[in-house]
Parts: sequence; structure tokens; C-alpha cells
Amino acid sequence: MACDSRQTNDDVHAGYYVVCLIDLLGQKDKLQGWCEWPENGQLTESMWASMRESAGVVLGLRRDLIEHFQLYAMRRLPDEALAMMSDMQRQQWQRHNDIKLSVQQFSDTFVLYSPTADSQGDVLVMPMYAMLATCCLTMLASLAAGVPLRGSIHVGTGLRHQEIGFYGPALAKAHHLEDEVAQYPRILVSSEVVDFVTGPAPRAGDEKVSEWLQGLLATCRDFICRDQDGHTMVDFLGKGMHTIQEGSRPGMITAVTKAYRFACTEAARFKKADSHELAGRYALLRRYIESRLPIWGLGHLTEADDGA
Repeated sequence: MACDSRQTNDDVHAGYYVVCLIDLLGQKDKLQGWCEWPENGQLTESMWASMRESAGVVLGLRRDLIEHFQLYAMRRLPDEALAMMSDMQRQQWQRHNDIKLSVQQFSDTFVLYSPTADSQGDVLVMPMYAMLATCCLTMLASLAAGVPLRGSIHVGTGLRHQEIGFYGPALAKAHHLEDEVAQYPRILVSSEVVDFVTGPAPRAGDEKVSEWLQGLLATCRDFICRDQDGHTMVDFLGKGMHTIQEGSRPGMITAVTKAYRFACTEAARFKKADSHELAGRYALLRRYIESRLPIWGLGHLTEADDGA
């Protein structure tokens, strides 16, 4: 695992980051609903509706991304494990949970980034865990709301500058994956991320803490899968998501059902409009969701849909 992290001066921090790029899809058409201002200056209800469906959705997604990351970044060990910790183990565990998220945005595209090493050069697993989990929950919630998105996650070098935000090879690779490779609503994962989560856990100075970190990496591996075209993607309906959302299972099942119906509806809509490329992309999304429905006890939805 790469672990170098350097503070070159007060304005610049350069090192290794986990970077996520998320792009909202379909916003161009929704913006057409309020591209011309009324001469009398009075906004119509349809214009307000278009604003809610475009600007409102962008604002909501930004809030969700930050809230989801903060939720998963505060992961706690079981109470019994915490009770058995020595003071040194608690300090080491806390240090590995001390992570920072930054967000920058251009229009309906978001970049989330977090250092994968602390100031002492120790590798941090929690930023990767929180980023993957955030993408899983955000992808599901967005599709359930009828808001498709596409993205990528990469780990690599970059710098955070006070004036320009985040920049570097890591961002360039993330943009390439989202813009040129992903194609349909999914979040791709780079080979470097795969290497990160399949590698050994960082040494924490304590065998037990290292064991807990290895458990985090194992969960990270459950957040990704090989897609139908061979690319690795965020497995937002897979085993990992099913496990960590156990406490909110009823709501999750409702969201999975809505996401599946949305994928089916969009595939059928574009097929009817002879938009074969878009129909094919949503058919791929539908097939992925169908492959995960049994995990959530919803395998019957496929049969019902086929019989419709």
C-alpha cells in the first residue's frame, strides 16, 4: 500500500488520496424547463418544478454524499471489543479513524477526496471503507429516487491546494473512468483500488488493531464486484451493503424495489423511443440489479416483471 503523505507548506498538501468522482445524469434535459426567464419576472409552477428537479437534486446529492461519508467514517467496533481495548489500542484505533473528507463541485459533477495516510505516513483504511460504503448507499438512494448517476473511485497521487482545490493524476484517472469507461449508471473502481483492498492490512503496532483493520479491508472487498464487461464496479446491492445495513433492512428493501422498477422503466422507455444505446445501458443496469435481488429476498420481482 502506498503511504506517503507530505505537507509541502501551509497551502499545499500532496500525497496519496482516495478520490471519487460522481456525475449526475440527465440534468441537461431538466435544465431546459427554466432556461428562459418570463418577461414579467414571475416564475411559473413548471419552472419551479424544473428547478427542484435540477438544482434541488444537485443540492440534495451534495448533502447526501457528505452525510453518508460522515456516517460510515464513524464506524464503531462492537461494544465488547471496545471494552477489551487497552488505552494504547484505543489510541491507535482512534488514530486510524481520524479521517478528513473534502468535496469540490462543478455544476452537477462532484469530487470527493480523502488522504489515505496520516501525517506520520501510516496507511489509513477507513477513508477507503467510508468512500466505498458512501458510493453504495448513494447509488441505491439515487436510483430509488429516479436520479441516475455515474462515477468512479481511484486511489493515487494528488495535491490539495487552498486556491485550486484538488488536482493531480488521481483526479485525471477518476475522470477517465467515469467519462470514457463507465458508460451506464454505475460507479467503476480502478485496479489500484482493487490492489489496495486486497493487500495486507497496514501494521498498526498492535496485533489486535491490525486484525480489526484487516476486517475493514475484508468488508471493502465485499463492496466491489466484477461487472458483466469485466470492469470492477461498486457492488451497491451486494453482500457488503446487505451486511452493514442490517439495522435498516425494511427501508433498504423498499429502496431496492424502487431502484429495480426505475431501471426497468427507463430501459423500456428508451427502447420505445428507439434510443437503442440508452436502452441497452439501462438493460445492463437492470441485469445487475436482478442478479442481486435474491440477496434482499426479492427474487420474485424478476418473475413478476417478466410476466407483466
